[in-house]
Amino acid sequence: MKYTIEWLETKSPEWKVATLTNEGGMKFENVSINKTKKGTGEVFPNFDSLMTGSIVHGEYWETPDKSKKYLFPPKPQNASPRASGGFTGGNASKLMKEKQENIEASQDRKEHSIKESSSIRDSVQLALAEFNADSTVNLEERIGYWRKFLLDNWKLPF
Repeated sequence: MKYTIEWLETKSPEWKVATLTNEGGMKFENVSINKTKKGTGEVFPNFDSLMTGSIVHGEYWETPDKSKKYLFPPKPQNASPRASGGFTGGNASKLMKEKQENIEASQDRKEHSIKESSSIRDSVQLALAEFNADSTVNLEERIGYWRKFLLDNWKLPF
C-alpha cells in the first residue's frame, strides 16, 4: 500500500519512526521502519532517502495488542503462481509446452547416455572374451570394432 510520511524521526542508521497517512486518509502514528527486516534480511527500498513529505510503499502491520506498529518492505510483484497454485491466463499453456519440450529433451539425452555407456561396457566385455580365447588379439582394435558394431546395430531386436 502507498503511504505519505507526515513526520519522520531517525532513531539510528537502521531504524526510523514515522507518522504515516494512507490513501484513504487514515493516520498511523509511531510506525517503525527498519532498514532490514529481521529474520529474512529483506531490505526496505530507499530507506536512506526517506523523509517527511515523501511517498513510501510498504506493508503495514501491528501487534495484536496494538502496542507496536511496523511498515515492512512491499511484497514483490512477479509472475509466480497465485495463492491458488495456478498460473495466470496464457502463461499456463506456454509453461506446460516448455515443460513438455524440456522433458522430451531430457529423455533423449538419457537414451543417448544409456546407448553410449552400454556400448562401451559391452564392447570391452566382448573384446576381453576374444582376448581370453586368443591372447594375440589387439585389445584396442577389438574394443573399437565391437563398439562400432553395437552402435550401428543398436535398434536391431535381439
